[in-house]
Amino acid sequence: MSLVSGAQAALVGRDLDNNLATFEAYYDDDLNITWLADANASGVTMGWNDAMACAGALSIGGYTNWRLPNNDPSCIIVGCVNGEMGHLFYNELGGSAWNSILTSTDPDLAKFSNIVVAQAYWSATQDSNPAAALRFMFSVGAQGSSAKTMNLRSWAVHPGDIGASAVVPVPAALWLFGSAFGLLGWARLKAV
Repeated sequence: MSLVSGAQAALVGRDLDNNLATFEAYYDDDLNITWLADANASGVTMGWNDAMACAGALSIGGYTNWRLPNNDPSCIIVGCVNGEMGHLFYNELGGSAWNSILTSTDPDLAKFSNIVVAQAYWSATQDSNPAAALRFMFSVGAQGSSAKTMNLRSWAVHPGDIGASAVVPVPAALWLFGSAFGLLGWARLKAV
């Protein structure tokens, strides 16, 4: 269930550990993907092949099928909003070209932890050079290409909407109970 009003997109909290007080992921209803809330869950840098394998091996709250985000291979440097990381940086988190994402005042930034701006993040998108892949830099909102042997960060996404929503439906009995009080109050006012 999306909590989006009008045409505005949202990052909607998703519970993956059966504790609705915390969110381990956020669903991006624009791209129909779920971002892991911890932008540095692996805690280490690694080459592209290892980053792909690490994301693919994740199991969080029983949810598997994680992957690295895709980037737009037709766009290099800043302003690349069509890839998943560029979309997150510019459209969802309010980042601006040549500025660190940590300078954004968008409240959605606080939903994510451990965004490392000192190093780039791998994407799943390979470069036209088979020895390289695209990466995204949250320090300046730019993407480019790096040799697959470089040690960079990884941030996992999951296709589709997973986990429990922050919205907990109110049982029908509670609605009936509340409406009974409303009828009693109306009847009492009418009797006065």
